[in-house]
Amino acid sequence: LQSIEISGPHNEFISSYVLSSNFVNLHSFALDVRGLPKDEIFYEIFENQPPNYHLQNLKLGGFFFQRQNVKRILLKYPVIRNLELIDWGNESLADMLDFISKNLVQLENLSITEISSNTKFNALKKLNVNHIRNSAKLIEFIVENEGIEMLQIGLVYISQIQNLIKDLKSLSNIKHLSIGGNKTALRAILNNLML
Repeated sequence: LQSIEISGPHNEFISSYVLSSNFVNLHSFALDVRGLPKDEIFYEIFENQPPNYHLQNLKLGGFFFQRQNVKRILLKYPVIRNLELIDWGNESLADMLDFISKNLVQLENLSITEISSNTKFNALKKLNVNHIRNSAKLIEFIVENEGIEMLQIGLVYISQIQNLIKDLKSLSNIKHLSIGGNKTALRAILNNLML
């Protein structure tokens, strides 16, 4: 078994089992954080287990109300290279980014709802951001993380397009750019790329 995905909000038993098992061949794990165990005893036992040095891809989605428990889980997987944190509540994940940069030093690919800080990462090469409300924050983040070569953006607010494209064109580290959006946004992006 190399990959497990657990979706749905009421899967605490299954989540507890997978999290507490040290699957040697498990490289990818996806979990809806609403299914995280809520029992403090589980986390006390979990924290006393040795770290899992096999898991490299982790996807956590949902409403991040239990941030402390999410952090406790991340600590058990120190060699994660690909991390996807999709907070459906669109809350700032600045505290999570700081925590991740200090504890997941091999992280190469990060997918996140929105950039809200300019946290420095050691090995980050690819950044996927669901939406951009403040292009200046994104540019600050990319400047701070000069190893980023690939940038994927799901949606850019129209008011941010002109400044975003102008600033991205001045960055030499971005080699691959992918931006999604509606027809109006994509036309504005293309027009600004041609300037």
